Amino acid sequence: MSELERIEQLEKEIRELKGLNKEGIPTYSFSKIKFEELESIVTIEQNFDGDSFDIWFNYTYTIDEEEVDFLKHLIEINIKLINVYHEEDLKVNFIVPLITKVNFFMLDKKIRNFYNEKLTYKTDKFILNGETDFVVSKGIKKSH
Repeated sequence: MSELERIEQLEKEIRELKGLNKEGIPTYSFSKIKFEELESIVTIEQNFDGDSFDIWFNYTYTIDEEEVDFLKHLIEINIKLINVYHEEDLKVNFIVPLITKVNFFMLDKKIRNFYNEKLTYKTDKFILNGETDFVVSKGIKKSH
């Protein structure tokens, strides 16, 4: 390894340790960024009007007997272990069965559910990236 290659390698390692990309832009991960750091790079305002999710929370839906039975059974088979489940256990044994009951696939609107999608938000000042466990997004073959 030449002296120049060694210097370039050291510079790359320093950038990685500092959380910088090749161009020197700070890069943050969803799973590792602290809230204080996030507040230093973006403006976060709490919405106090409470109507952001009105359509969802005020939607009238009657749960039928089959759905009640499904929920009771899901609780029954998981109740004794749910407080000791690791994240993946909880997802597979409890959350995924709930999610699969909802049909997120809408071919006409090109919307569906995706798992383990990589998301990146990039500006000239910072990059924020990470991976979702689950997301509903536009796109059929690939999330947009």
